[in-house]
Amino acid sequence: MVGELPPELRNLAYLKTFYVNNNALSGSISSFMFNISTLKIMSLASNHFSGSLPSTIDGLSLLNLEKLYLYDNRLSGAIPSYINNASKLTELEMQNNPFSGYVPNFGPIHERLGELKSPRQVDLGLNNLNSTIPSSFWNLIDLSTLNLSSNYLSGQISPDIGSLKVINSLDLSWNQFLGDIPSSIGNPQSIEFLSLAHNKFEDLILAYMPNGSLEKWLYSESYCLDVLERVKLAIDVALGLEYLHHGHTFPVIHCDIKPSNILLDEDMTAHVADFGLSKLFDEREVMIQTNTLATISYTAPEYGSEGKVSTNGDVYSYGILLLEMFTMKNPTDDMFSGEMSLKNWVGEALLQENAINEVVAPGLLRREDRQFSAKEQCVSSVFRLAMECLAFSPEVRINMIQIVVALLKIKTRFLASN
Repeated sequence: MVGELPPELRNLAYLKTFYVNNNALSGSISSFMFNISTLKIMSLASNHFSGSLPSTIDGLSLLNLEKLYLYDNRLSGAIPSYINNASKLTELEMQNNPFSGYVPNFGPIHERLGELKSPRQVDLGLNNLNSTIPSSFWNLIDLSTLNLSSNYLSGQISPDIGSLKVINSLDLSWNQFLGDIPSSIGNPQSIEFLSLAHNKFEDLILAYMPNGSLEKWLYSESYCLDVLERVKLAIDVALGLEYLHHGHTFPVIHCDIKPSNILLDEDMTAHVADFGLSKLFDEREVMIQTNTLATISYTAPEYGSEGKVSTNGDVYSYGILLLEMFTMKNPTDDMFSGEMSLKNWVGEALLQENAINEVVAPGLLRREDRQFSAKEQCVSSVFRLAMECLAFSPEVRINMIQIVVALLKIKTRFLASN
């Protein structure tokens, strides 16, 4: 559809849901759209709307609005303060517009029917917002997703950010935040995606990751991981990547999966970290050209030869990570040269009977161990899954949803055999 929103829409007195996203509608968004008091869901996303939002609307117009989607347009000017009047609002997505000015100052939490209400998802990324994050944000106790990335926000992040107890996706990257990162940032029990890259922080060490990186646990003589622990860590990483690829409006592509970018918290739960190279892509941009330099030994073939980045590239890197976790061989090891690579080395072992022991990390499989057979089968299954991740053609590779399912089955089979 093209053209502007017809003013006759104001006459739809009982309209509750209005979707016109993914069209070529243009012009400004007139105040009559915000004055339809019955509206619960309004999606004008992915069009060509431009100009500022109405400066004023009727005072009671937004009381029923629960979800507002204005992302991927050309809307500019300030985000109006009347957004705060939408006391039932649970999802606000206004990313990828040139909005400017302050971040909306959400007011006190509204109480309705004995329940505390506050937004669960706020996405204002890829705008031109400035100033600081309003302190009222830390009162949004139901907030699970907050994206303020790619703006011009500054100042220090308040320690009160720790009051967001159910936050599982927090993206403050590509801003101008200063000072230390509060140790309270992100609840270790709920956070799945945390990006603080490209700011001016003085300290990038998160206090709740006391066990360091996966790289330390793989290669230090002071630490040891058994088969089950490695499987559990592999599942943690897979869940994190699944959330990046499939849990957002637009897929987030990490671009640099490797052991040093996997951090372990006090409970030995693995978290995907370092989003300095990450890309946020529209679903319509499955592959795009980029000149980003990731860690070459973990990158997919199409990345190095053509500069193409996609979720499939992260899957390839994850496959290399799986092999490294269970062989303790870095893909840059001196033994890998010419046609011999970590992938080919393990692949050849899978084709030979009883050859898995020759490539598994030293001490991980011992024939005198009563669980030897179960462990061998578990490691073999992990290697075969890794090979599915490492298919040469990106279109043939499995996705992170399938990988999580496969790993959970491997873990279940292993536990059942003991």
